Amino acid sequence: MKRTNRWKSWTNEDDDVIENGIAEGLTYKQIAEKLGDRTEAAVSQRCRVMRDKYSRYQTRRKERLDFTADEIRSVADDNRIWIAMVNASVAAVCSAVILLICIGGMFL
Repeated sequence: MKRTNRWKSWTNEDDDVIENGIAEGLTYKQIAEKLGDRTEAAVSQRCRVMRDKYSRYQTRRKERLDFTADEIRSVADDNRIWIAMVNASVAAVCSAVILLICIGGMFL
């Protein structure tokens, strides 16, 4: 049985070897032999972790990219309209306040 340091962190290079090994159709045991200091079980577990992380990333990425260009333009236009309405409202309130200050100053 191969002794390994069970606390050794996985490196990007290790992940690359695993990804390439899977792409080549190698077994976990063959990938572990390529890595040298990992067991078949460790490689299997790492593959599961990588697959879970990758699938969650792909799901989130797909959800973000499901908008069409027209939908994005529509949201941008809605935001521009909302910003214009807020700006107009602020300008109206500021004008009213200035008017009240001027009128109040006439009576002092």
